[in-house]
Amino acid sequence: MITPDASSRVIASGPGPEIDALVEALAAGRPAAGTEALDPSFVQSIGEIVAAASGTVEVTLSGPLSYSTHRFTLSRGGTLRRSQGQSDTVEIAAFPTSALPGALLRLTSIAPVDPLGTGTVLELPEGSLTSLFHPESELRESAWGAAIRASHTLPDAERAEFERAEPRAAQLVRRRPEGDRTSRVLLLRGRYLIAAEDSIDAVRGTDPTGATRSLLTGLLRPQA
Repeated sequence: MITPDASSRVIASGPGPEIDALVEALAAGRPAAGTEALDPSFVQSIGEIVAAASGTVEVTLSGPLSYSTHRFTLSRGGTLRRSQGQSDTVEIAAFPTSALPGALLRLTSIAPVDPLGTGTVLELPEGSLTSLFHPESELRESAWGAAIRASHTLPDAERAEFERAEPRAAQLVRRRPEGDRTSRVLLLRGRYLIAAEDSIDAVRGTDPTGATRSLLTGLLRPQA
């Protein structure tokens, strides 16, 4: 059963198959089952967004003990977010497309930490950067183990409390007909690193501003 969120009329949650069926029906212009408890204007907004979709943004958040996916369907009339953690429950929400950058930054939780020089490059074992975001838990856990071991070569943070921060990573994929654009940000030992442009398994140091810029650059169109 799809149920509205108690704090907002533009957020609801329910089993993944029911959410998928709702979105598919509204995209096709058919009556959708399971909307009785939802605000009619919310249902209308979902229908308008998916009927005029112009692209998608997919965000994956990963940590040694956590994993969630967030799919944003974009249109001129608004943005639809579908979020799922490590259960079958999916949360769905609608908001103006102009609010997308802010929503992405809140979701990825870019925080003030010590900067790490851009000259610091961390080479990860082959395939581990991509595997941090793999849906299979065994592959993710193995990749996180490799990333954490590799991070021991990083210089110490100026503030020990930052260094004890739980490792985490965010991947943003902007899908367009002319090509996808992917950006990845890691937090290791309390400092941010972003995917290096010249290697698929290396990350280089940055600061919170650089981490933010790297993620939002993924929204731009690929250059010819």
